Formats: sequence, C-alpha cells, structure tokens
Amino acid sequence: MNTSPCGYSQVGILDPSEPKVVVDTSDPYYDDPARHPGLKFHNTKPCNAELPPSLIMDNWVTPNSLHFIRHHHPVPHIDREGEIGRHVEECSMLCCAV
Repeated sequence: MNTSPCGYSQVGILDPSEPKVVVDTSDPYYDDPARHPGLKFHNTKPCNAELPPSLIMDNWVTPNSLHFIRHHHPVPHIDREGEIGRHVEECSMLCCAV
C-alpha cells in the first residue's frame, strides 16, 4: 500500500486503458440511490427487491436498508432549498413534533 503526498493511502493503480464510465442521463433511473447488496433483487428498473429468507431471522426489527422495495417510478429528487423541499421539511417537523 502506498501513501500519497497528502497522507492518504493508495490501494491500487487505475489502468489508464480502462474506459471511463459513461452515465446515460436520459435514463430516468440513472440517479437512483444505492441499495443494500444483501437484498434479493427481482428487478432493478424500477427497483423491486426484498429481504432474502436467510436474513429474515437475523433481527426481529428489519433495518431500513433491508426493508422491501417496490417502485413503479424513479426515486424523485427533492431540492431541499426549493419550495417543495421547504414544504417537506415543514410537514416532517409538524408530524414529528411532540
């Protein structure tokens, strides 16, 4: 393992001949959030996944990252600084206020 001049560890060297990843921004699912790798995927576009039977009894409370996913559309982006984002924040504060 090498250390860079900034003090960060370098694990390997990228192959300069490897093609760069091209993101198709016309795909409505291109920016969906990362999903837990332990989920059993039935479909990725739209995301349709569930907890595999081998993990069901690991905990009586299913963590959010392992909860089933059923989407019919891409995950929407909410601009937290925009009008809708402020409305979502206001609603969540009202709903969670005790």
